[in-house]
Amino acid sequence: MKRTFESAEPEAVKASAKQRLLDAAERLFAEVGFEAASMRAITTEAGVNLAAANYHFGSKQKLLEAVFARRTTPVNAARLQALDAIEQGGAQPSMDAILDAFVRPLIEVGRDEHAVHFRRLAGRLLNEPGDLIRNVLPQFSEVRARFQDAFARALPHLDADTLATRMHFGIGVLCHTMLNLDRMQCFDCEDEPRETTDDETMIRRLIAFLAGGLRAPLALTATLLTTLLASTSCTVDAPPRAPERVVDAITPSRWQAPQSDTTLEVDSSEPGMAWWQEFGSTELNDLVDESIRENHDLFAAAARIDAAAIEARLAGAALHPTLDARLDATRQRQNFIGLPLPGGGVLSTTTTVYGAALSTTWEVDLWGRVRSGQRAALAEFEATRDEALGSRLSLVGQVCKAWFAVVEGELQLDLARRTVASFENTLEVVRGRFESGQRSAIDLRLAESQLESAKAGLEARLAALARARRGLEILAGRYPRGTIRTDATLPMVTGRVPAGLPLTLLSRRPDLRAAERRVTSLLERGDEARAALYPRISISGSAGTRTTSFSDLVDKDFFVWNLASNLLAPLYRGGELQGRVELAEARLREALASFWQATLRGFNEVEAGLASEAAQDRNLAAWTRAADRAEKAALLARDRYRSGLEDFIVVLEAQRAAFDTSSRMLAAKRTRIDERIDLHLALGGGFSATSPFLPGVARSERERNSVESPKR
Repeated sequence: MKRTFESAEPEAVKASAKQRLLDAAERLFAEVGFEAASMRAITTEAGVNLAAANYHFGSKQKLLEAVFARRTTPVNAARLQALDAIEQGGAQPSMDAILDAFVRPLIEVGRDEHAVHFRRLAGRLLNEPGDLIRNVLPQFSEVRARFQDAFARALPHLDADTLATRMHFGIGVLCHTMLNLDRMQCFDCEDEPRETTDDETMIRRLIAFLAGGLRAPLALTATLLTTLLASTSCTVDAPPRAPERVVDAITPSRWQAPQSDTTLEVDSSEPGMAWWQEFGSTELNDLVDESIRENHDLFAAAARIDAAAIEARLAGAALHPTLDARLDATRQRQNFIGLPLPGGGVLSTTTTVYGAALSTTWEVDLWGRVRSGQRAALAEFEATRDEALGSRLSLVGQVCKAWFAVVEGELQLDLARRTVASFENTLEVVRGRFESGQRSAIDLRLAESQLESAKAGLEARLAALARARRGLEILAGRYPRGTIRTDATLPMVTGRVPAGLPLTLLSRRPDLRAAERRVTSLLERGDEARAALYPRISISGSAGTRTTSFSDLVDKDFFVWNLASNLLAPLYRGGELQGRVELAEARLREALASFWQATLRGFNEVEAGLASEAAQDRNLAAWTRAADRAEKAALLARDRYRSGLEDFIVVLEAQRAAFDTSSRMLAAKRTRIDERIDLHLALGGGFSATSPFLPGVARSERERNSVESPKR
């Protein structure tokens, strides 16, 4: 008797496990690709065992089909419904209307919070062909047929093959857009910020671009296709970023810092742009802009980016054949010793040979060694770029801190001057009472000592302020004259703390992005080292002419050529190749450990900053009250001394306390500002994705988004 096994899971648990598998598969397929996402990784991500995955889907292929089906079914239904709507009435719909019906449902599906990964997943549909995806394509059969028929009616002058080619080209453009949505800025401009390119604007530009391709003349279409194929063969994309799920196990859903002060609100939105503007100082804002333009450390960072971009291009040079031209001339005399001439002498001949040739060599990158090397270089370029972004963010933080250090220095100097003036006034009172015989010389000497100490403190404040001013001028790229002035205001820190969510910290902080890029680069270096263990295949050839007459160089009768191929298999290198693999693996382990530690430090900096916000507010409030009480006590003690009701030692201590608490209050105000600056730096906010970040010596970030291999 055939035995059957029923799952013991309740229906609610089954549905939950199935839903988690679909969600996990969609995320991983979108992040790492169809082939790279293993069933084990998917089940681990979903928190279910492999048996549950086999029960619900049976295979990875069926799971992939189910992932696409739950998203593409409503998308394709919306496409057909839109096409039916514009075809009603019998009139031929416009090309733009047909494209709108095809494009809009795909773009709008990403607005659904439950389908945030589908745009990228759809982008992989044609960008990552393979056996897994073939059984998914029939889901689009009805849509393809209906829209191909609509395009055929709108473009009756095109034959079926040309129309199909153009449709496939357009679908490829659409898939590429979906796959690289985070890099897309706009199609017809260079200066519009990415934030303003919303879905509606993207739909409009995609329709205009695709319509232009469908209507283009045949010659232009052929040129575009040839250019596309050439650029595709010459370009290696940077490896994808490690998915944020890597640290999901240690990342909470919200920040854990205790908020004991109910007046402090932690905003869950992303850190705002230009956070330094919240301090309300126009002079500071102008100085930050000047520092970004003129700081020489940023000039050095810009040069490092340019060097890394060049290295990335050079790393892919071996993907292309080399082509060399040669023109040579050889004149030679040859003696024939065994053939004596009558009358003596030796028979000889002199010849001149001219040659012209073109030669080429090309290594077939069969195992991906060169491509891995270029992807590693591209990742290193992106790490260098992120480190430069981090340098810019760090510079802004240093400028703001140095600015408020100067502000505090100016206020401390003013306090020191007022203190000296106050002590001078007290000395005059004591001297008068001493000269009248009401007080002893001890009071006079204590008053004089206190005044001299205050003058010494004033000189120290002057020197500290000069150092702070020169340090700020250096950050701004100025000569350190020590003449910069501020508005002498320490603002109160108020407002929400835009902390965002913990998981997004990895994508916001440049130093964490750079650490992740270093890991990715070393992963590629490991692949490069392993590929070097396999044989290399290269092809070489040359063609040209060889003749004894210069005028015959262009004569085809003297044409010569050769073509050769070789296979080089490494057999024994003294352990060098295997050692390079092991070295790459060791460096990868080091980079992974550094990445994890940097991530933990980043979380700690945010948590510590959030936790200290309320404590810093209470600390500042306490010092403000202490300074007020000490000032009142000093005034009361001096009045009572004049009336003969207090000893001078009480006045002395009261004045010292008033000066000390006022100075500490100013320091607490500056510390409160510095803590908020550190929190903004820990959160990685401050700049939009398209804002200028380096001086003019570096090419724009947009020009570096795709680094192509050199042509020669």
